[in-house]
Amino acid sequence: MPILKAFLHGKEIASIQLRSGEEYIIGRADGCAIQLQEQPGISRQHFKVAEIDGVWKASVLSKFGEIIVAGQATAEVELTPTSVFNVAAYDFRIVEESSAISAAVPTSRSAAVGAENFADDAPSAPPAHPGGTLSLVPAPQHPQPSFEGNDDATNVGVSLPGRPSIRIVKSSGSEQRIDLDGKKWLAGREDTCDIFLPDRKASRRQFEITSTPEGYFVTDLGSANGTVLNGTPLIPEEPHLLQSGDVLSVNALKVHFEVRDPNFEKRLVAIAPNVLAAPLAPVAQYEMINYPVLQGPGGAVRIDNYGAEWSADSSKKNSKAKTIRLAAILAIAVIGLYAAFGPDSDNKSSKTNDPGNGIERLSAQQKQTIKEIYVTARNLYMQGKFENAYEQLKKLHEILPEGYEGSKTMEEDCLAQRANAEKLAFIEAEQKRVEEQKRIIDRNIQQCNPIANRTFSVDEIRQCLSPTIGLDPTNPLVIDLIGRVEKRVGERTSKLSAHRDYQDKVDRGRELHEKALALQRQGQWYPAIDAFNKHIASQMPDPDGLKTRSQQNIVKIKSMLATKVDEALASANAAYQSRNFKDALEGARRAKEFDPKSEKAAEFIARVRKELNSQLRTLYEDAILYEGVGQVKEAQSKWRQIMDRDTTDGEYYLKSKMKLRNYSDQGT
Repeated sequence: MPILKAFLHGKEIASIQLRSGEEYIIGRADGCAIQLQEQPGISRQHFKVAEIDGVWKASVLSKFGEIIVAGQATAEVELTPTSVFNVAAYDFRIVEESSAISAAVPTSRSAAVGAENFADDAPSAPPAHPGGTLSLVPAPQHPQPSFEGNDDATNVGVSLPGRPSIRIVKSSGSEQRIDLDGKKWLAGREDTCDIFLPDRKASRRQFEITSTPEGYFVTDLGSANGTVLNGTPLIPEEPHLLQSGDVLSVNALKVHFEVRDPNFEKRLVAIAPNVLAAPLAPVAQYEMINYPVLQGPGGAVRIDNYGAEWSADSSKKNSKAKTIRLAAILAIAVIGLYAAFGPDSDNKSSKTNDPGNGIERLSAQQKQTIKEIYVTARNLYMQGKFENAYEQLKKLHEILPEGYEGSKTMEEDCLAQRANAEKLAFIEAEQKRVEEQKRIIDRNIQQCNPIANRTFSVDEIRQCLSPTIGLDPTNPLVIDLIGRVEKRVGERTSKLSAHRDYQDKVDRGRELHEKALALQRQGQWYPAIDAFNKHIASQMPDPDGLKTRSQQNIVKIKSMLATKVDEALASANAAYQSRNFKDALEGARRAKEFDPKSEKAAEFIARVRKELNSQLRTLYEDAILYEGVGQVKEAQSKWRQIMDRDTTDGEYYLKSKMKLRNYSDQGT
């Protein structure tokens, strides 16, 4: 079962066991499965971890959040036992439950390295490295003192493959050497990186070195200013073969990659029991101390007890001086034994006895100078004054470049101490810069918060927040304040837009009502009724109650029309009773004009027209008979009677008119 582990600055702070079917929220809010500290770039609910189709994935929840994988921002990452991703200063890793249990069993550093670099069936001979063949010098055979511990983990006699290391050279000339243990090493400006790059222009994650069966490879992780290998810029995210002696350039830093014989700095020595049992008698303020070694003539060095005055009554000072003396003796003994069994031990006697090599070729005065400088440098080194010791060792090596009594190793350590001090100073400066930046941001946020609560101008809040935006544009508080103003502006814009839409609909409703009134004033009763009905049926808002007025106008028009129809029909009926069919028809037609759909008017017109046509048919037939017998004048008289009694659109009116026109055309 997988376990998600969270690390802050390299220290594990939390771990959760991932169970199928469950979802885990990680962020700075209360109740999160892993609660993170409030830092720039971390949201309340930053990302979730859930199993999707049998695969565990981490997915971003925050609108402004991100997950960093190999230096690149991503919204989702698939979690495997080799997965490593970052959120701000936090590192997250996935391990299997069995791996987590085995990792909890304490082992020595040497054993861990051995397990990482060898398999049970590994060949006895080391593999060749692309940079050249490595020769392994077997450890010298010396009696080993008895001790308690893991004998396999500290066995010096085992042959190991070449051990990689890097040497960082700054523009000032100072150097720092770092041995690389494991299979993968991350280099960058973060203090959690395996290889710390003390340069402001280096990226937080600059490049990565990996060890594979095919050799060592370096990969630029998409750094801002790029990584240069032997003068050639690396293509981001593309591995390149790395050989011993290659030089990586990161701005002003030179990173030398080297593969060395592990026995060069891996030999272990034992301190003779008589050294630990040496009496701790008071010493003079400045004296020579002889230290024993397991082989060779031994050596001597002066020990400065910082001017402590020894007195039988001053036990506190005596105890302090004893502690300093014991620490000095132990350190000297270890250094002396390392010099005896170190990488140059096999050739030391030949170098010191050869008149043409080493100190033997120097004059007596030069030898004395070398020894005095060496004692001074060693004394300064033991006091922790590494810069002063380094200056003395530089003088020594100008006279004797190959070094004297381990002075080269001491010089390397002085440079390493200088590099550590510079790294610490760099980290402290970064911390101060971050703290000052945080103070500026906090003060700026406090100043801008009242503005964010009242303003409707995004430009105004951005102008107020410009100091913070310049330092940390993705700061969640900046995003929150700007978002607050943008929301207020958006809400006001929405309200104004909604009000404009509403007012536009109100105006359109008024236009419909005014159009219906205009038709009513023109006497176009039925078009007016249709227009009023259209206004009433519309979805336009009606704050003035115009739809009610439209309804009232429809009722009013219909009532007026009904009255007009009744009056016209009454007049028509009176004419009909007096047998004046023509006036009766004209009256009924007026009723039809008022109400084209009036059934009473239509029925009246049909009845009157039938009776009138019956009478007119008889007259027309008589006129035709007169015309047939040549009595044209009598026929014409009949036709004129028909036209007087019929309406202008009547059938017999039109026939009679046609007859009269024919005779008129003939001149009769």
